[in-house]
Amino acid sequence: MKVLERIRGDVRRFRLRRRERAAHPNRNPRY
Repeated sequence: MKVLERIRGDVRRFRLRRRERAAHPNRNPRY
């Protein structure tokens, strides 16, 4: 299930970078 792994990875990145959202605004265009 690569989809689940990808989603989990995105969630982890989103959580980690949730604090410095202004630092990389163009890194995740989906969010």
